[in-house]
Amino acid sequence: MTQETILNFFLPIQTVPADPNSNRVSDSEKNSIDELKKLLKEELEDEEVSIWGVPLLKDDRTDVILLKFLRARELKVKDALVMFQNTLRWRKDFNINALLDEDLGDDLEKVVFMHRHDREGHPVCYNVYGEFQNKDLYHKPLSSQDNRNKFLQWRIQLLERSIRHLEDNEEEAIVFHETYTRAQVVHEMRH
Repeated sequence: MTQETILNFFLPIQTVPADPNSNRVSDSEKNSIDELKKLLKEELEDEEVSIWGVPLLKDDRTDVILLKFLRARELKVKDALVMFQNTLRWRKDFNINALLDEDLGDDLEKVVFMHRHDREGHPVCYNVYGEFQNKDLYHKPLSSQDNRNKFLQWRIQLLERSIRHLEDNEEEAIVFHETYTRAQVVHEMRH
């Protein structure tokens, strides 16, 4: 299936309209953000840290990022802090900032690619795992542990770049369209 066929078949994508109240921050959320900021200031001291291209504690978008962690942990500040620390550690270990500048090739653009926007204006990321029926395409990224690691780096790079694009354009979400028709990769990637 070609990229053009996929796009013609699946577009236009419809999304569920966003809840107009979903962007509102409650008083308890504001208090939790302030508490988490205080803990982070103590922990980070003068260390400069950024996530998704946002310099933490120095940018207005810090609150949005911290709120994501707080909501994921039901506003439990200490749990959100641990989650945040783990995220920063993973990003450092995986060397995310350097990964953004690496040339990982474009061999997999038939499988995962960003294209157009949905009716709400959100960018759409297509994941067409059925393309792995092509044995050459399948074996190159998935035939060895090194190749699987490269595929993971390539996938993370695509997502990181996409998230940074969201921040630049103040869009709220990326729509993911997953196609698994005849995909054999699902069980292979659980390593």
